[in-house]
Amino acid sequence: QIGRLRKRHTRVRMAAEVDGIVQDALREFKGDLTAAVRVLDLQSAEASREEIRGAYRRLAREEHPDVSDRPDAEFRFRRVTLAFALLSDDVGQEEVRKAAIDQENMEMDMMGSEEENEVATEAFAFGGIFLAMLLGAFVLTSLGVGDDRWSSVQEVVEDSVQEVVEDIGE
Repeated sequence: QIGRLRKRHTRVRMAAEVDGIVQDALREFKGDLTAAVRVLDLQSAEASREEIRGAYRRLAREEHPDVSDRPDAEFRFRRVTLAFALLSDDVGQEEVRKAAIDQENMEMDMMGSEEENEVATEAFAFGGIFLAMLLGAFVLTSLGVGDDRWSSVQEVVEDSVQEVVEDIGE
């Protein structure tokens, strides 16, 4: 029975450590667990342990503060280490996979179906054509094109201006 208690205690402690890693990752990656995949330059959240370990080792050699000349090397190395810790753990990697699936589903929902995209494109094109026609009509009307009244108004104004000039000259 003591052995069972020890195993249970070990599982609880490990779950708390994993939960701590996930919480740290959520804080560091601003709620986006899939950032761990991008930090390690992995192709997907489905990467194998060997791919994760290889990516971590490669980046650790580049980003370690003792090796890198970058001013933000410590920050970058901490992110690489946290991403590795998250993806190295089964529970952490499962959380990242869930987050990746959720993100993909959300992107698919936002994209809409092919028919919805086609309708939106046609509506946008129709709106653009209608607006261009309306603007063109406004410009042409304001210039007096096609309006016979414009020429008569213009003649009256010119005659009035001419009379005022003649009156001033006398």
